Amino acid sequence: MRREEILEAALACFSARGYHESTVDDIAARAGLSKGAVYWHFEGKREIFLALLEAIVEQGIEAMDVGLEGVESAREALHRISQAGMHAARESGLIEASTQFTAHAIRDPEFRELLRRLYQRGLELVGGQLQLGIDRGEFRAFDVEALAAVILAATDGLFLYALMLPDIEPERIWPPALDALLDGVSK
Repeated sequence: MRREEILEAALACFSARGYHESTVDDIAARAGLSKGAVYWHFEGKREIFLALLEAIVEQGIEAMDVGLEGVESAREALHRISQAGMHAARESGLIEASTQFTAHAIRDPEFRELLRRLYQRGLELVGGQLQLGIDRGEFRAFDVEALAAVILAATDGLFLYALMLPDIEPERIWPPALDALLDGVSK
């Protein structure tokens, strides 16, 4: 329980002040714990940040692995995956912290590997549904990997825009945009 409290407090601190400006003291205060209690669970701020990213990656993977039973089309499955991913990103606080994670992933192979896993799973899931759509005759043949990458990059980009332009609503904008992309490959 304490570990989760620390991670929640860390996410709030990193989202509000950034990784470099946040301290273990800030995280402890936000969690209502002593600094020693934080160090009991984590070696330091980097380990907290890594554990937080790992938890968010796992949460994102679980969200993307939504139940697709009963889904009648690849288009519907892609909409469900997108909705679940967007909801998980909002709920986890990933949107606010994503720039922090990405900045660290550029310089830190361990962070990069965690994010790579999330992106790879997203490509597999979206690409799998696109391929299923081709196999079922919903879509014409096309480069599945390329369109999967565009779909994932577009959703990431919408969330970055929403950080800078709060009036942007990815959950409202994305469904018709996804339909427009899919209309381009539909039979």
